[in-house]
Amino acid sequence: MNSYDAYGWLADAEIPGRTTDAPVPQHEVKAVGQSYPNFTGVEWVLATYSAPPAPPGPTNAELNAQILAEIKALEESNQPRAMREASLGDTAGLTMLDNKVKALRAKFKW
Repeated sequence: MNSYDAYGWLADAEIPGRTTDAPVPQHEVKAVGQSYPNFTGVEWVLATYSAPPAPPGPTNAELNAQILAEIKALEESNQPRAMREASLGDTAGLTMLDNKVKALRAKFKW
């Protein structure tokens, strides 16, 4: 049994649900630009190998959840405001941070 990945390329290891008994043609090692077996759903063909695209980044919903979690953590900080100001070294920085939090809350209606 030979396995193929999500893009049809011959896999290095068996992938459950992606196996076939079709004979694999003679081929070289997997390298970009070289001929490598690709499964068409019926047979293996030699095709010019190209690396799969990079996995997608986080979705907007995941980013929004992360932003909201960071806002909540800032607002629920146990550190008193005076200590936060002192640790920042100036109150202008904290004011800018507060304004960013307010803007994000308004943007995400939270």
